[in-house]
Amino acid sequence: MKFGKEFSSQMVPEWQQAYMDYDYLKTLLKEIIRFKLRTNNAPTRGGAKNHQGGGLNRKMTLYRAHRKNTCNKSGVYNTFLFIVAVIPYASRLLQCLRRLFEEKNPEQGWNGLKYFLTIVAVCLRTAYSIQKGQIAWRVLAAISSAAAAIFSTYWDFIHDWGLLNRTSKNRWLRDKLLIPQKKVYFIAMILNVLLRFAWIQTILDFNFSFMHRQTMVTLVASLEIIRRGIWNFFRLENEHLNNVGKYRAFKSVPLPFNYDEDEDKDD
Repeated sequence: MKFGKEFSSQMVPEWQQAYMDYDYLKTLLKEIIRFKLRTNNAPTRGGAKNHQGGGLNRKMTLYRAHRKNTCNKSGVYNTFLFIVAVIPYASRLLQCLRRLFEEKNPEQGWNGLKYFLTIVAVCLRTAYSIQKGQIAWRVLAAISSAAAAIFSTYWDFIHDWGLLNRTSKNRWLRDKLLIPQKKVYFIAMILNVLLRFAWIQTILDFNFSFMHRQTMVTLVASLEIIRRGIWNFFRLENEHLNNVGKYRAFKSVPLPFNYDEDEDKDD
């Protein structure tokens, strides 16, 4: 009795919902003690024993099923949620700032701005996921996410992929292409835009009767992995062609012989 009062008086208010239900725990322990006493004193009949055990098992199962899971309501959990969401973009932002100061390249500053906008958007979307129903958080998350997605899409097409060049001999693409089918680049751009804006689902809260909400979150995360794979292919292609153009790499390695020259010598 004294422990119960002391336990209740020393609860931290922010963590109060995460504490165990002490009163129900006492009731459960008393039930266990009564069950053990009945089991020890009762005759060894399998039916009665199984009946009592089934009742206790049923109560334990109901307790585990209906107890409140308040982990996601604690301040530590929410703080950790923000940190995990921001770490990848923060590391890239620091890398861009380092290259900006070391190489004096203003392009790295704009690239860092892209990651900064993404960090703001991720933080506001995370805050909205915690404060569901708050219109202010929803509007801020939508505006910041739209700004980050538009700026990042522009950066993908213009700087990372080197596309959308109106003066190129390949209309709206670039002069040098490794893939002969030009439609592949346009399809990749359309997919990049669609997958870039997959975050809209987290703001508009689409609900499908055949799909759990966490399943939808996992699906959106998987789409981002696919988008990054597509981005990596065309980013590496553009980087390789730029290196070739600046004589930092070879587009192809020549063989040490030439059939045409050999035929000329024979003639």
